[in-house]
Amino acid sequence: MEVRNRDGNNEKGRVKFRFLEFEVEGGTPAIQEGLRNIAAALNRANGTTLKPVHSGSGRTLAPKTDATRAASDDQMTFDELAPAEVDAEVEHSEPENNEPVASQDTSSGRQKTIRQHRTPTILNLDLNAGSTPLKAFIAQKNPDTDSKKYLVIAAWLKEELKIDAITTDHIYTCFRWMSWNVPDDVGSPLRSMKKQGWFRSGKAKGEFEITHVGLGKVNETPNG
Repeated sequence: MEVRNRDGNNEKGRVKFRFLEFEVEGGTPAIQEGLRNIAAALNRANGTTLKPVHSGSGRTLAPKTDATRAASDDQMTFDELAPAEVDAEVEHSEPENNEPVASQDTSSGRQKTIRQHRTPTILNLDLNAGSTPLKAFIAQKNPDTDSKKYLVIAAWLKEELKIDAITTDHIYTCFRWMSWNVPDDVGSPLRSMKKQGWFRSGKAKGEFEITHVGLGKVNETPNG
């Protein structure tokens, strides 16, 4: 290889790589397949056999060949040689709503499941109906936690709109009506209060009915 130095003169020199190192984060099958393809291309170009070596730090290293060992005594005649970095990018498709997806836990190497929650739908409800509109009823009860807000909403829907079984759509609709921040997992408080006996499962999947215990908690809220 012939290059010009800083004085403008031509100089010849040899450059040989001692080893190749690939750092793999996550160890997904797609990245591993990409490294195998790179190793296969190097094998065809150099006529050598490269086998990946897995270190304890989670990195995949390409072992030294005879040529790279021989080059260890050679010194580079260039002022600088910037290392080349190759980033392998893998596209992940977005999961459907409420479908569990597996992700790699890089700390332990085990698979864990993350559930994607469905965004609820705003229902066509008349929240000004009844003897006491929803906003006025909530102002009377003054709930100060998400759980109490759920209970007050369920009680109002039961008493004023005669809706016994509610879903996350009902909660979401009322939260938006009140301009409250909506929890990331709208169904989580319902599931938690079901364990406490404040709600029970409805007839259909995803339905919850407030119990007499839950109604009693509503009457315990401030100004109730």
